[in-house]
Amino acid sequence: MTAQTSTWQRWTTLWVVTIFLWLAPELTRSKVHGLGMEVETVFSVEPPATMLTYFQEQAKELAARQTAPENLEAWQQRRIELRRQLWQSLGHFPLENRSPPKARLTGRIDHGDHWVEKIVYQSLPGLYVTALAYVPKNPSGRVPAVLCLNGHWTGAKAEPRIQKRCQMLARMGVIAFCQDVIGTGERAAFDGAEPVTYHGFYRGATPRIVDRSLLGYILYECMRAVDYLQSRGDVDPRRILCTGASGGGKQSMFLPALDDRLAGSVPVCYLSSYQAHMGATACVGEIPTGILRYSNQWEILGLHAPRPLLCIAATRDVPVFQPQQAIETLDTTAQRLYRLYEAQDQIKVAVIESGHDYNRPMRKLLYQQVANRLLNNQETLSEEPAKLPAEPAENLQCGLPSNSETMRSLTWRRAQELVGHHQQPANLPEWSRHQTRMLAQLETEVLGSFPDISKDHATRVRTLVWQGYRVEHWKLEPETNVIISAALCFPHGAATNVKKPAILVVDELGKQKAFSRGLVSRLLQAGHIVLAIDTRGTGETAGTVPAIGYGPGTPEYNLSNYALLLGRPLVGMRALDIRCAIDLLVRQEKVDTARITVVGRGRAALAGLLASLYDSRIHSLVAEELLASWVFAEEFNRIGLCYLVPQILTIGDMQHLAACLAPRDLLMLNPVDGRRRLLTEAATREQFSFTENVYQLHADAEKLQRMHVAPEQSVDAMVDWITGLDKSTK
Repeated sequence: MTAQTSTWQRWTTLWVVTIFLWLAPELTRSKVHGLGMEVETVFSVEPPATMLTYFQEQAKELAARQTAPENLEAWQQRRIELRRQLWQSLGHFPLENRSPPKARLTGRIDHGDHWVEKIVYQSLPGLYVTALAYVPKNPSGRVPAVLCLNGHWTGAKAEPRIQKRCQMLARMGVIAFCQDVIGTGERAAFDGAEPVTYHGFYRGATPRIVDRSLLGYILYECMRAVDYLQSRGDVDPRRILCTGASGGGKQSMFLPALDDRLAGSVPVCYLSSYQAHMGATACVGEIPTGILRYSNQWEILGLHAPRPLLCIAATRDVPVFQPQQAIETLDTTAQRLYRLYEAQDQIKVAVIESGHDYNRPMRKLLYQQVANRLLNNQETLSEEPAKLPAEPAENLQCGLPSNSETMRSLTWRRAQELVGHHQQPANLPEWSRHQTRMLAQLETEVLGSFPDISKDHATRVRTLVWQGYRVEHWKLEPETNVIISAALCFPHGAATNVKKPAILVVDELGKQKAFSRGLVSRLLQAGHIVLAIDTRGTGETAGTVPAIGYGPGTPEYNLSNYALLLGRPLVGMRALDIRCAIDLLVRQEKVDTARITVVGRGRAALAGLLASLYDSRIHSLVAEELLASWVFAEEFNRIGLCYLVPQILTIGDMQHLAACLAPRDLLMLNPVDGRRRLLTEAATREQFSFTENVYQLHADAEKLQRMHVAPEQSVDAMVDWITGLDKSTK
């Protein structure tokens, strides 16, 4: 090889590498976002905003609307309304005329200077709570009590950090009380595989579908703990304080806000603001639905006023719980609300060099607060010994009754009760009245209403050819900072003056999935105009909010939780996306606007159904792998958290919502149960008997079709059904 040849090869290699590096980002993007199988086809467009930007801007806007009351009288009226709103978000619980806790002592452990009493009581009929009371020996009269609230420590009441706190409080002459939060410790009530975290995902979110929530259960049982403490002859009912870290800090914020019997609170590693939570991982099921629509943490903390409030923050905590967040929130509380009582000095913030914890230095601050506020004695022992014994978890078992209710059993029972209120209508006028009420309540009370989408919100990005078909790539903007990528595909012969039926394809995994399974190409071959879209958080905007790194089978974890903070469930937001896409279709000259079908799969099937209920331009619906019913005796799994819509069963079950589509054409293809298992034909017919009856009232029973096919035959089944509709409407 000559030197000249070697030099030429080196230059050639350099140019090849340079060109590859220049093209690499485009090639990579085509592999990820391309609608077809050809690598060189690029349909993607980088959105100018992510879903996180949308949620952050929405939260910022809502938070800015919240103002301070002008005077104490105005605040007294506001605090009544605020508590009502909070319980509306938390759920329906028997707050008035609560039954006695029926507590019983199941055992005691002698710790020398105090007893550890094992307690079992009922928070609701049949729902048992396991708890520990650390009781000083030989107290002189009634003594104060501290409710030690468990957050997310996996050991629940047996967590060593909680044991040490309770032991030290008992040494100070205070009764310390700690219970297993529902779904934790002895009350974990595992069904199948253990959850990765203490409440799991679906387990904690499931109570939403009725008129309750996990956070509601937790806070109601905190109130029941106060009921129990006040029933003890050795507790001074005027001197009860609560404290906890992380999730326990959350409880320590809410409990005194909802219950005036508390004498003070020490929340640890929690206080922040709800707009700051946009970007963090929210604990599933512990979100007060729609809280940003009417309040924020500064105002909730104002319900403590004028009682003492000590917040402990950690320098090395996660961003959402950084000390500056707590300081700013508490400063707002002091200036806007504690000021009305001239009690700004009752709020204190302590910052500890630490990570997310409730460690010994933090506990020392608690002991000092207890000494000052409950014991009125600054000289009280507050130095925790370096070594305090921790009992093994098995020693602290209280004996949960085997027949105890669980959140799952109570949710299932309540779901049956709510659905039982729906009677089969006797005639169309009766159904029409019922349907009108259902849809009005669904939109305003459950979905949080739909924003106005009357403005022009569609931009054509490019036109190209895919597999011989003309394709237009569009950006849709149903709301500010929400970008939806869409591919509008035209069949052969679309250049003629004959209008074509149009199909809007919405897959739960985004438009790429619809292309890869062959659905789009089959519909084009059948002569339909096809619009395939990514609803928000799918396809090209998937992964644009922080992901959670644990827990299988929980897609859209943070998306769902962020949406609930705004008071607009994710599936309702996606229904808006679908209606925005319909706007694009009806503006197309070649579309026969009398023949528009929506095809939705999985989570997108529910979004398609909801969109169809409020958009008469949708003439038929294919719901593939739609959840058949929210009334489900087992634990939900694999369906997606966005299916667990808060209070949906107060409106109706899936069969009642589907009935509202009559007399339009509806194909339910391979409906599934709460674990995404295919239903049998007999189970489907039974499940949708209400829907069938309504279609019969319309004398259009044939327009409701139920179909069960092998998954690999789904595309053919849908295309055949849609093609049959075209023939019947020509």
